Amino acid sequence: MRKLFFSIYILLCCTTVTVAQSRILSPAEIYRQVVKSTVTIITDAEALGSGFYVAPNVVATNYHVIEGATNAKCVLTNTSTQVNVTGYVAVDKSADLILLKVTGAPRTPLRLAHGNVTTGQIIYAIGAPQGMEGTISDGIVSAVRTLDNLTFIQITAPISQGSSGGPIINRVGEVVGIATLIHSGGQNLNFAVNYSHLQTLIRRMRTAPTALAQLGGQPPAHTGRASTPKRQEEPGSFCNTIIKIKGE
Repeated sequence: MRKLFFSIYILLCCTTVTVAQSRILSPAEIYRQVVKSTVTIITDAEALGSGFYVAPNVVATNYHVIEGATNAKCVLTNTSTQVNVTGYVAVDKSADLILLKVTGAPRTPLRLAHGNVTTGQIIYAIGAPQGMEGTISDGIVSAVRTLDNLTFIQITAPISQGSSGGPIINRVGEVVGIATLIHSGGQNLNFAVNYSHLQTLIRRMRTAPTALAQLGGQPPAHTGRASTPKRQEEPGSFCNTIIKIKGE
């Protein structure tokens, strides 16, 4: 009987810990927990975007933020600390994702979500829209869409140029997506790459970085991207493709 009681007690204790780790956080708590693991990315291709740590010295962002660059640096959010990008350790151009190796100032990686992202759930976007670092905005998942074997989360949380590569966070502080696209022809038609594609890329991460100059190739066929580009882009055409396909 004592053994049985002891086993039940241990089970309850473990369950309590799990629940405590997944408790719903206030927006202020989410900001404090997440923002210190985010960065603003600046490249020599005159582009600016957002990113976040997925390992102590590895930053995730959109590939199109880095496209065409040979050098880049990350500025830790709400600080003057800059870290150099020594190269990339994994890339998936089709999913518009890249993992950058950085030197110095290691940070705690953000946790990725578990389970499905669901329509209607509350989310938060943290990034550097128009270069305004450490900006948080809230919204909901308005739809989950699939195109060419990629899963995109349609969100109402406002994002702008400069937000690309920033984390989309759920109410327990986990990453559910990466801010990627905006559709300027509508209102609150914003899109993030589902976290599952980042999860797959992290599994392929190498130890030794490859120079950014060796990326080469063509950028993904995404326009309306939420980074600050050096040239004017025609906004929204990729999003229009999604809307058209899903509307048929």
